Amino acid sequence: DPEYAEFRHGLYARLGEQGWQGAEGAKLLTTFAEEAGKEAAARRERLRWGVGFLVDLFRQTLHAVGGGPAAEDDDLQRAAERLARQVPADLETWAAVVDRCLDALGQIERNAHPTTLVDGLADDVERLLTRSNQVVWL
Repeated sequence: DPEYAEFRHGLYARLGEQGWQGAEGAKLLTTFAEEAGKEAAARRERLRWGVGFLVDLFRQTLHAVGGGPAAEDDDLQRAAERLARQVPADLETWAAVVDRCLDALGQIERNAHPTTLVDGLADDVERLLTRSNQVVWL
């Protein structure tokens, strides 16, 4: 679907350039889902795809940080490499981010409230990535 491909490309470009910004990430996902119209099932399907795109990107970023295999998708690989440079997080943090996104996919399947789900996901990812960038003084 060209709309999905366009959203994916824009999402990857924005996150690769700016890193993860919770409020903006939530807005992107919510807008994409709402563009499906009034039907809840169609909105959930779009939300599922949007979060799935995040899973792919964060998983590939985990590979980029850990020296794993490159993605066959050049767009995904470039975005993951840029994101890894923008957000200096360790392997454990990226794995936690991927796990949180996978949990959100499960919540979509269990009919969680979309706005609450997206806001929680965005905040949790931001918290995880921000925590990894903090310097701890002993």
